Amino acid sequence: MTTQQQSIPSPVLTASSETDPLLGPVRKIRKPWYRARPLWLVPFVVGASVTRGMTTAPRIEVLTQLACRAIDPIDYNHTSSVMDTRQALSYPQPFPVISPLSFSPRVSNITSLPSTPISIYSPSLKCLKDPKVQAGAARLQTVMTATMGTLSALTTGWWARFGERHGRTKVLAVAVFGLFLTDVTFVTVSTHQEALGSYGHQLLILGPALEGLLGGWSTLQGATISYISDCTSDGSRANIFSRFHGVFYVGFALGPALGTLIMKLYDETSDIFYVSAVIGCVNLILCCFVFPESLDSEKSRQRRASSTSVSSTSASLYENSGWLGVPMKFISPLFVFAPRTREHRKGKDWSLTLIALALFSYLLSLGIFQIRYLYATHTYSWGTAQLSYYVSFVGAARAVYLLLVLPYLIKTFKPTSDPTKRGTPAYDKTIAKEMHFDLTVAKCSLIIDMFSHSLVSLLDPSFERLFVAFSSMTSLGSGAVPSVHSLALCISQTYQDAGGPGAVFGALSMLQAVGSMIIGPLLFGLIFSETVAMFPRAIFAMAAVLLVISVSLMNFVRPSRRLEAMIREREELERGRSRVSKDLRSPQK
Repeated sequence: MTTQQQSIPSPVLTASSETDPLLGPVRKIRKPWYRARPLWLVPFVVGASVTRGMTTAPRIEVLTQLACRAIDPIDYNHTSSVMDTRQALSYPQPFPVISPLSFSPRVSNITSLPSTPISIYSPSLKCLKDPKVQAGAARLQTVMTATMGTLSALTTGWWARFGERHGRTKVLAVAVFGLFLTDVTFVTVSTHQEALGSYGHQLLILGPALEGLLGGWSTLQGATISYISDCTSDGSRANIFSRFHGVFYVGFALGPALGTLIMKLYDETSDIFYVSAVIGCVNLILCCFVFPESLDSEKSRQRRASSTSVSSTSASLYENSGWLGVPMKFISPLFVFAPRTREHRKGKDWSLTLIALALFSYLLSLGIFQIRYLYATHTYSWGTAQLSYYVSFVGAARAVYLLLVLPYLIKTFKPTSDPTKRGTPAYDKTIAKEMHFDLTVAKCSLIIDMFSHSLVSLLDPSFERLFVAFSSMTSLGSGAVPSVHSLALCISQTYQDAGGPGAVFGALSMLQAVGSMIIGPLLFGLIFSETVAMFPRAIFAMAAVLLVISVSLMNFVRPSRRLEAMIREREELERGRSRVSKDLRSPQK
């Protein structure tokens, strides 16, 4: 008995120290592998951006050839090509015929060409450098971009609210389906030109119209950023946003190179759109059946319930507004940027309003990108192959900067902080520091972009290599969008009535659609068409002016003012009394 009793270990005697936990070690909760996280979206984003970059240069070439046919069909060379072998490989044989839009009172009566293979169709060098042709191509590009951009701007806010109630993956699927329909229309036009006849160009415009109704590219980007926001912690998200914008530009860089390779292998323009449609179909399957939903089901149910009451109130408000109710309903997503009344202080908080205006001015400057390709074609006589190399180089530079350089700079210079509990003064102070850091990144990016356009506007047109170098400097300013998105989300989370991330990014996507896809291209297309014969670099001067306005507006942003007021209130509650002086004596004179 004594031996058995001695062999039984005593819990008191076996305790190694009084500091050991009585309940034992706490097991870490293992998260399920099938959960919403940003990594799911990497192949989706690459595929979507590859399809967009793949079709950029062929579409520009199609627009230029349509302009040549419409403006001067006599000078359009049907039997020979003045280009070298590399450029000749970039043209299909035969080229799909699309009935052009009219750019002048003189309209070509050519509606179709025989579909039997003949020599390579290519405009002569004189036709390519004709200012009227460049102006006509710019106008046609503007029509297609404005059609899609206008409809996208009208529907982006609605799709963002739909995503807040029903989930992000559904919105991603709808946006991808719109891009898929655009590719289908290009395939149809390029392979059935004889059956379509003069209706080919109308069907070509139908594609961007359907894409815009289903949200377009701006809705896809907004839903992607909202998905990432649901999966990441509060605070500065400039790092993860920058990486995903870099992933987008990886696709933009790979797309043109892949498109050129397809041209050389199969010698048919329609094959590029076939490949793009297949990639879009794969992305659609991923959104519908593979990706886990990032929005919590309970939050989704609560937002559906709250949106029902808000919708009834808004409907009565719009009905009482008379004829103003219709436009108010479309611009209602932008109300998230309205100035807020300060608590216990006079005046209003204009931080989100100023950020929205600064971002809008920056987005207007992005309208130069498509017109910049026309400038390069006009000034340096670039063909499809050279233009594809340039687009790939700029896209690769942006991808490297956003994927590697900017995240490294953010990691190095971002204010360090210890993890603290949400709602405490220490937590709020950390968020305030990260807001100021995001603001600094945004302003530096805008300044770099401004210098890039300024240098190109002052550059002599004969320096082709310097044009490539100076115009590529915009890659170093590509951190403006991710940093502004992160800053806007941080500020909106200090408001009780700002809605979820989907509402904020939906409003930002709406600004993107209006600025970079409607007004921006219209503005720069008009400037280029009017100044291409005298001073074609005027588009770069205008972009620099818009960026000066954007930087000036950002200088007035005070992102953490509201948060600092909340910190003072919490500290006063913890102290038990206010820090205001209690001395009732009159000040001594």
